[in-house]
Amino acid sequence: MSITIIEDFSNEIFYEIFEYLDGFKTFKAFSNLNHRFTQLLNSSSFLFNLDLLCSKLIELNMNIYEQLLLNNKHQILSFRICLPREKCEFFSSLSIDSSFNHLESVFLNSFSPAILMSLLTNLSCLPRLFSLTIDTELLSTDLSEAYRLILVLPKLKYATISAFSSIGPKLLPIATDEQTSTIEHLIINHDCTLNELCILLSYTPKLYRLNLLALTENYSHHELIFSFSCPNLTYLAIEMAYIRFDEFEMFITKTKSIDPESGSITDFKPPDQCNSLFWLEKKWTFEVEMDSFNYVYSICSYKKRWYDVNSSIELSKSTRLTLVDLPDDDHMMVFHLIIRDLLLVTQIYHLEITKETICFNILIKLTYKLSSLDSLKITSLIQSQFEYPSIKDKNFHFVSKKINITKVYLEKMSAIDEIYFLMRLCPRMTHLKVDFINDMDIELFIRNILKKINKDRNQYLRSLCIRKPTASDEIIQKLEEMIYQGQLLNHFTITSVDDNIYLQWK
Repeated sequence: MSITIIEDFSNEIFYEIFEYLDGFKTFKAFSNLNHRFTQLLNSSSFLFNLDLLCSKLIELNMNIYEQLLLNNKHQILSFRICLPREKCEFFSSLSIDSSFNHLESVFLNSFSPAILMSLLTNLSCLPRLFSLTIDTELLSTDLSEAYRLILVLPKLKYATISAFSSIGPKLLPIATDEQTSTIEHLIINHDCTLNELCILLSYTPKLYRLNLLALTENYSHHELIFSFSCPNLTYLAIEMAYIRFDEFEMFITKTKSIDPESGSITDFKPPDQCNSLFWLEKKWTFEVEMDSFNYVYSICSYKKRWYDVNSSIELSKSTRLTLVDLPDDDHMMVFHLIIRDLLLVTQIYHLEITKETICFNILIKLTYKLSSLDSLKITSLIQSQFEYPSIKDKNFHFVSKKINITKVYLEKMSAIDEIYFLMRLCPRMTHLKVDFINDMDIELFIRNILKKINKDRNQYLRSLCIRKPTASDEIIQKLEEMIYQGQLLNHFTITSVDDNIYLQWK
């Protein structure tokens, strides 16, 4: 019986194993083990990923580090250095030159300004440096110099700069045609004024993805600088913004190629004209998400919604409010004040309530306040016979007459009385969608709905959608026969599409 020992492994298998290990630890463990491993580690086919994260480990093995950096620099693929500032003196004497001809990625953390500037200056000689990450506590006066050195790196594609300060009043000059950077993805994890951002972008015409932590007002009232061109920029994410919207609109107009998919701006004053020609040409929509007292304004490219099945898209009336949660009863007054302020900015045409349940009284008040609503989506209603408004309730009748909602979506129905309530609350409803009808038979459900429509002489509701994953031709035929035999409708169509049964009539 043959026995396989580790020495029988091919060089390729060892290289595969070494990729999962820190380069220094691999070098320390195997470099003097035997002749074969010495040859393996010194082969140009093997590249080191060095993580220098423990100052004590470096102190104990300084000779090995110096040997590795001296004799194997052409095999280093990446540096990740994260050490206390007082332990970085070793790198002040580190000579980075073109001999590091395979170094592609560098991560620097907590370096003193002097050492960092020295290292950045030397990085320009690296022929394959594609990725640079800097996480530092530099003073604001140092960031502009750091950016100057980063933007001239000849092969850089990706850069992340993190700090607790902004670039500062010492701005870079606007780039000339000869000063452009190769950066394609830039992450700015610090405060940045609009002018500072525009100047940085003048250096990065190849940029296609930009992430920004905080966009702030300019330090002075100097004229805004928009001397940049980013024709490839297709993604922009701003976590926080504290500028006027007209300035933001001018900036976005300059970046004409952006097509936002999920941009959100927190603590940001919303636009005054969400339905301007600028917005419509971009096919953008303005959305608000509220979770109790926390709310987020979002600018998104329009995507198909649940009510777009048989209706044309009217972008000028696409503003949507999503309620994730509501405050308790003691704080509802504050909530209604927030809604009031929101309506001073823009009308809300679509309401979605993702909160698991909502009571009838709150729903009535919300739909009355949001008088421009065209669609309503609810997860479920709280079932309580004491909360159902009486048909003789004059206040409820007055409110319902003011509501113009035409499309209603109830995800979970507990009792058919909830459907009747929604039909009364939204008397102009033309389309009703229900996902779950509890244990109720679908034939009985449709029969009761159609009887209710005929009894109330409802002239608006003409479309019904019910989710039924097990819908078959046999079920569709039974429903047709039930409708004909009961003389519930004269002219109608009933089909099954994507687990949904659609019933439409004239």
